[in-house]
Amino acid sequence: MKKAVLKSNYFTPLFVAVLLFCSALQSHGQKVKPSDSGYAPVNGIKVYYEVYGEGEPIILLHGAFYTIEMNWAELIPELSKTRKVIAIEFQGHGHSPYADRKLDIDNLASDVDGVMNYLKVDSADVAGYSMGGSVAYQFAIQYPKRVKKLVIISSTYKTSGWLPVVNGAFKDFKPEFFDNTPLQTAYDAVAPTKRNGGILYNR
Repeated sequence: MKKAVLKSNYFTPLFVAVLLFCSALQSHGQKVKPSDSGYAPVNGIKVYYEVYGEGEPIILLHGAFYTIEMNWAELIPELSKTRKVIAIEFQGHGHSPYADRKLDIDNLASDVDGVMNYLKVDSADVAGYSMGGSVAYQFAIQYPKRVKKLVIISSTYKTSGWLPVVNGAFKDFKPEFFDNTPLQTAYDAVAPTKRNGGILYNR
């Protein structure tokens, strides 16, 4: 049986412009410290996670180029009052090291499964923003028994409905688009290695 894989392309200048606009408007919510954090060894890489609160688990999957704090700083304090919140940073994002491995939705969904195994979580609600939403869709396809409720925020499951200017923008995409942006600042603040950066920079 052929495995279903969502095919999407998020790394476009237009998408980056929208992210930068949203980043500039962010306000920081009440700071809370995770009850647990660290790296889960999954699929030959290390995936960073943070755990907050107690209760029924919910997994938060950030958008492309984001960190846990950038994406979820305002939501985690509220959710963790009644839920066990598990936030993950994808390969090459935030604290998770760059890896010489194909970065696609299929692999990232498999990483979520690996983190759940590592934390001994059988099933959970899963919420994903933007690229994280596509990972959440794919996770539900690959591991349906592990998903209780699926929450998709500002995401798509296919790109065929996008305008040609959006789908075609990737060919002109350059790492320099991130220079001196909030995304670069947030990444540099927590990246485990500066010489071999992740999604944003391959320095």
